[in-house]
Amino acid sequence: MTLSLRTALLLGLAAAALACAQDTGLSRPRHVFLLIGDGMGELQAEAAERALGDQPGWQPSFRGFPVRGWQRTRSADREVTDSAAAITAILCGERTDNGRIAVSPAGEPLTSLAHLAHRQGWKIGVLSNIGIDHATPAGMYAVAAKRSDYRSIAAQLAASPFAFFGGSAMLGLQAPDGQGPDNEAMAASNGFVVATSRAALEN
Repeated sequence: MTLSLRTALLLGLAAAALACAQDTGLSRPRHVFLLIGDGMGELQAEAAERALGDQPGWQPSFRGFPVRGWQRTRSADREVTDSAAAITAILCGERTDNGRIAVSPAGEPLTSLAHLAHRQGWKIGVLSNIGIDHATPAGMYAVAAKRSDYRSIAAQLAASPFAFFGGSAMLGLQAPDGQGPDNEAMAASNGFVVATSRAALEN
């Protein structure tokens, strides 16, 4: 019997969640965090460990996690992936061409684990230190044949059923010609509280 990549990925996540639940005595985990070091693989982690490992008190905690998994994120059309194809592999369990977000090489839309979890009643939040409609965070909530289609990606964020988004300003906030609805205003009309200052965040 051959498992699809998506099925194997889901089984792996389920096994990790079960292991964590058993360790804490919970029937299921209360929170699941997916942390992505964009452009980081095993070699980059090892390089950091070797460069900083002799400094007192420095230890890369994720290298000692009790449950670890491996996933190859090579894109369908290149040996070296880009962020769009990598996040598609991670969240949708399928390889795609560089530049595509949750879209197969044949142009078919794919479903992310974030959407599957939301359908199961989980609240989903997306936090990034780059533009929230950049390829890596967009892979959580958007479907785009081109990662540069920021306008469409930002519109999908504004209409998203997810609970929280945080990051740098949206690149697709407005249409290039300044016409059409403002995606930030659309997000507010969808029930999001938009905070763009320190004071607003503190409130």
